[in-house]
Amino acid sequence: MNTIWKANPAVTHIHCVASNPGVSHLKVKIETGRTHQIRKHLAYIGHPVLGDRTYSVRGAVPEEFRQIERQMLHAASLTFTSPFTNQKIRAEAPCPGIS
Repeated sequence: MNTIWKANPAVTHIHCVASNPGVSHLKVKIETGRTHQIRKHLAYIGHPVLGDRTYSVRGAVPEEFRQIERQMLHAASLTFTSPFTNQKIRAEAPCPGIS
C-alpha cells in the first residue's frame, strides 16, 4: 500500500502479478480516486507506468521501453455509483493479450 499526503490523502493498493528485471504486471486498486493517482504513486516508488511522459524519470525506465508511445495502463474494471440512479455500476474490459 502506498499513501501520499498532500492536500488530501490518496491510498493505492499494489499487487505484483508477474515481473522480470525490466517490467512488472501489476494489479492496482485505488481507495480514493485522486487525479493521476496510480501514475503518481508508481512513479513515487520508482516504478513508473511505461509510456508515462509526465511522471516517469528518464533513468527509471529501461532503454528498450522508452519508445512506447502511450501509457501501458489499462482499467480491467471500474465500479462507481450512478449520480442519476444511485445504483452501483460495474464495467469490465479484460486486458488484451493477458489471461
